Amino acid sequence: MKLLLNLDAVTNWCQKYSLLTLLKQRLVPRMSKVDVMVEAVILCNQICAHKDGTLLFIPSRMVSSIVHILDACDDDTELLLQTILLCET
Repeated sequence: MKLLLNLDAVTNWCQKYSLLTLLKQRLVPRMSKVDVMVEAVILCNQICAHKDGTLLFIPSRMVSSIVHILDACDDDTELLLQTILLCET
């Protein structure tokens, strides 16, 4: 998988701008549009592709948000597949 982002910069942005908090808010089922959730999951996938990015997810409780997506995305195949890809990372 080709990485689309400069991962060192992304991990710095995550810390500086509380990016994971914003992403977590966008990953609440029925609170965001599905397209927004898909893009948030794709960005999470890119962040998790880097070791330092993965370590940021542990204290953020992002995993519970991702589990809620899996429960709620039964009618959207793209969201489901992107979420599964994220879990694989």
